[in-house]
Amino acid sequence: MSLGAKSRKLFFLAVNTGFVERGLPDRRCRDFYAERSRSGLYCAIVGNVVIPGGVGSNDACAEISSSDAWRQLAEGISEQGTLPGIQLTTAWRGYRGMKRFISVAGAHVPQEYRQVPASMSPLDVKTTFDALYRGSELAFQAGFRHLQLHAAHGYLFSLLVDRRLSPHSDLAADLVRRWVHDVASWGGRVIAAFLALDRTSLN
Repeated sequence: MSLGAKSRKLFFLAVNTGFVERGLPDRRCRDFYAERSRSGLYCAIVGNVVIPGGVGSNDACAEISSSDAWRQLAEGISEQGTLPGIQLTTAWRGYRGMKRFISVAGAHVPQEYRQVPASMSPLDVKTTFDALYRGSELAFQAGFRHLQLHAAHGYLFSLLVDRRLSPHSDLAADLVRRWVHDVASWGGRVIAAFLALDRTSLN
């Protein structure tokens, strides 16, 4: 069944602009999203934002905080009539994002992906999700109303929930479900909590 024009919602999907200064979105970032939050766009998602105490995939990742810079960014989007969205994530110590679509060291990646969650205790997993909750609260307070969890492509959350890689996949999957439920219940104002997951124990 095809959707009618009135049912369609246009999203500007998450992207890491690299417009960051001292871990915060700068004026270039605000201008970038304000300029694109027009012409009937429903939601603009600020991409690849690191949770408090998390690890960025590169040196140009911003970290969510109580800084007024985040409120200014959300307001710049909403003033154009577009819903402010944000994608929260974390990598892991030593992670560096791929710079090529085909890795020359691809055979070593699966073992490394197993080592990361295997080195974590259940308490470590819960602490990571506590940081996700704190980041979600900060984002919501800044004015973001669409929260997205980036849990794919080798980021830490994707490793934790994947039963092929993680001894804590059941615990992590339960914590993801709880996060989705809790975020959606915040005043009934959260529009969506979206998971970008590979094949996992959430299936």
